[in-house]
Amino acid sequence: MAGRLSSRFQLKDLLITSCASMVLGLAILSFLPASYGYLGMVFPFLLVAGGAGPGFTLLNTAGLAAVPSERSGQAAGIIYMFRFGGGAIGIAVASALHGAFFQSQLMARLSETPVPGALQKLLEQPGAVDRLRQLESGLMASQIEQVRLAFHQSFAAAFAETLRLNVMLPIVIAVLVIALMNDKVKMLKR
Repeated sequence: MAGRLSSRFQLKDLLITSCASMVLGLAILSFLPASYGYLGMVFPFLLVAGGAGPGFTLLNTAGLAAVPSERSGQAAGIIYMFRFGGGAIGIAVASALHGAFFQSQLMARLSETPVPGALQKLLEQPGAVDRLRQLESGLMASQIEQVRLAFHQSFAAAFAETLRLNVMLPIVIAVLVIALMNDKVKMLKR
């Protein structure tokens, strides 16, 4: 699909459209209430996929078009190295952000539950989700439900906050595309 589109439209315009589709999909996902369920996520995920799928192909096209054909193998290797390396770094950063957001959300929500202070401190420590069954023995049923709800709401809030930060990535890519493609056009005109 990206190949056919690139023969009909300018590469820069297609890349910006791909980034805009990803931004819109991620933004919708980050503000989508959990009550929408899985069906509510279909359209935003289609927008993200509709931007990411052609976007990666178009970025490869742009990267390979910028080098002489005898160096295309090296360029392809560098493109994939940055894609996989960037993906690993991106996942690590998103995971760290999610963990930090989750902890701050959890501490705020647990402070609203009628749980003894010592138990609350224990629940706020990393790995408390795994120990939750062991900790339940000292709680009443209503407290257990409130603690579970606090964990669930904290996870959902942290996920939404992480997605909102991820909206910036396609925007940065679009800005880079505009800047680099304009520089390439200026160089070709000289």
